[in-house]
Amino acid sequence: MSGLVVQKSIAGRWNAKQGNVWKVPGPGCALKMKELQSLREALRSIPDPRTAKGRQYPLWTVLCVVALGLLSGCVHLSEIVRLGQRLSQAQRRGLGFRMRKNSRFYPAPGYTLPNKAIRLLYSQRFT
Repeated sequence: MSGLVVQKSIAGRWNAKQGNVWKVPGPGCALKMKELQSLREALRSIPDPRTAKGRQYPLWTVLCVVALGLLSGCVHLSEIVRLGQRLSQAQRRGLGFRMRKNSRFYPAPGYTLPNKAIRLLYSQRFT
């Protein structure tokens, strides 16, 4: 790619600049709503091995956040979780997040849920 400039930021992360646009990995979601919904539908087919009791987020919603993080260039789970928390309410709704009761707020999962979901799927896959 011509015109691509790569430099290390003050925080120690690599940023790429093409033209006048800086592409910093992990700060937000660059996908459009139709793309988010397409990702949601693709991940919805993965069966959820968890029991229904106490399940606050569908598995495919958590996997959507993980996939978005990886597509955005996040390398650590904490960066992926931060990206999920930075999603707008419209993006969360588009991904299928559930609305909190008695409000219009779509909460994002914290650190432990994506971590447990990845471990659960990994153990299901390789046992």
